[in-house]
Amino acid sequence: MEGLANHLMHEILGRSLDELPPQTRRFRLLLEEMVRKACEKLGISQTAYRFHRRSILDDIGWTYDQVRVHLERLTELEY
Repeated sequence: MEGLANHLMHEILGRSLDELPPQTRRFRLLLEEMVRKACEKLGISQTAYRFHRRSILDDIGWTYDQVRVHLERLTELEY
């Protein structure tokens, strides 16, 4: 049963990542890295960390429109 659950989880997660356009997938990875680094620096868990669009702009260096588009995509897919 556990093997089946692991297989299904891999299938579901694998497919959901494939739903993302390449640039949105890259944005998500950059965003995760930004959060990880900030949490290590602050000594807090990632679930406790809060950020604003401005911090994404400053950290990742993408334009406002790029950040807006990719955040909207991630939000629509409930990431």
